[in-house]
Amino acid sequence: MPVKPLTPGPPETEIPGLGSASKGKGKGTTTTSKPLSAAELDIIQKKEPLYGLMSRKVPGSRVRLALESDVNPFTKKPHTAQYRKILEARKKLPVFAQMDEFLTIFNENQVIVMVGETGSGKTTQIPQFVAFSDLPHTRGKMVACTQPRRVAAMSVAKRVADEMDGACTNAFSSTKLSTNYLYL
Repeated sequence: MPVKPLTPGPPETEIPGLGSASKGKGKGTTTTSKPLSAAELDIIQKKEPLYGLMSRKVPGSRVRLALESDVNPFTKKPHTAQYRKILEARKKLPVFAQMDEFLTIFNENQVIVMVGETGSGKTTQIPQFVAFSDLPHTRGKMVACTQPRRVAAMSVAKRVADEMDGACTNAFSSTKLSTNYLYL
């Protein structure tokens, strides 16, 4: 099977109270059937950022909404100022801009080979997209990532923990969050 390069995601449309959501039809296309109510939006922003999400059916618009919420979706604690600063930098990464397309490809395939420039966000962003799409913490699972050396694994684990507003528990597990990442 040939490798399909990532390209910018499908066109986006504004949804009142939600922001943007991809539009389209067919297998793997992320759609939003209706705008969120004010009560649902309040729950997502202030209490439960993952409210109403189903594993492997999470649109990029909902991931972005969860990232911008007042509380960490995995710890339920308020986000720190450091998290907000890091999030703004993450938004500038090439991989972050392709979140919608990644989520579609991820939902349709068991194996994905990612190729991208150094510093594009493959190692730090993709595992986080997987955590939001697959919701492994709801089933007692974790996201595992391989690194060529122990020092790289420790460094990346610390970076992802910082990006997720969590804490690094040891050299290979990047978070104390209810979604664990294992860097090998």
